[in-house]
Amino acid sequence: FYLSLQFKGFDPNILCVATLLFEGDREKVLQHEKQVYDIATKFGGLAAGEDNGQRGYMLTFVIAYIR
Repeated sequence: FYLSLQFKGFDPNILCVATLLFEGDREKVLQHEKQVYDIATKFGGLAAGEDNGQRGYMLTFVIAYIR
């Protein structure tokens, strides 16, 4: 994972990750996704894809259960 971050040019010491869940009808979800992704792109961010988002969302429950 660390090598991947270095390859992409991300500094793991200042990296921020967010898992987003969009709710609503299809039109609103597409509108909000575009707004969020446009802002992220403006600041050098990127979308990791739905599959990675689902994994991240599941990990929040796993981590809470382990505690």
